[in-house]
Amino acid sequence: MFFSLAAPNFLSTADMILISKHVALNAFLAIGMTFVIITCGIDLSVGSIVGRCGTVAGGLILSGVDLGFLGVGYTLCFAAPEIMLITLGLGVPIGSAGISSPSAAMSRRPPRPASASIA
Repeated sequence: MFFSLAAPNFLSTADMILISKHVALNAFLAIGMTFVIITCGIDLSVGSIVGRCGTVAGGLILSGVDLGFLGVGYTLCFAAPEIMLITLGLGVPIGSAGISSPSAAMSRRPPRPASASIA
């Protein structure tokens, strides 16, 4: 409490924008999980999907894609919008119409064991 009052830029506009950027990911996950919980289910694969997408995005930011396996000495480097599209292209099919939801629906098992087998 003392440090928040002692910092001169604690309640500044820039600080509030920074806090909202840090909260955005968890807010989106919480909104999605709310609908899952309302339908009497729980999906444990959300954390693994977010982790997998974050790993891919981090790898693309850090080193791109090395094309050495094609016999070419090039590395593809991507800009931020391209990395977001690649990450969405990976995460959306896995998360929405991917593996855990259809397996839970077809096997008539509760969603928890179905998503635990994926995570």
